Amino acid sequence: MIYKMEQWSLTHGESNPYLAPELRTKKLHGVCKERAMELGGHESEKITTSTIISYENNIVTTKSGKKYELGEPSKDYVKWCEENGFSDPRDGLKVIQQ
Repeated sequence: MIYKMEQWSLTHGESNPYLAPELRTKKLHGVCKERAMELGGHESEKITTSTIISYENNIVTTKSGKKYELGEPSKDYVKWCEENGFSDPRDGLKVIQQ
């Protein structure tokens, strides 16, 4: 099954401030109705995925084996990307492509 992720953003999976940036894992955070309900939450609840292991053709695969099709990114994430020189919110995923 491929889940649809809306209002998504990229987040780091590590909270250790001493971990080098290149060693930090990336995860998706956003609204995924089906997955949130599977986890016992409400369909509008935001979830955070496990570590992203690949990105290809707008599909993200995570360490748990789940696949997410990316819909619209979060407006706040788009704003952050623009302020930090990223023209496309998906740019952060391109380094993970298989």
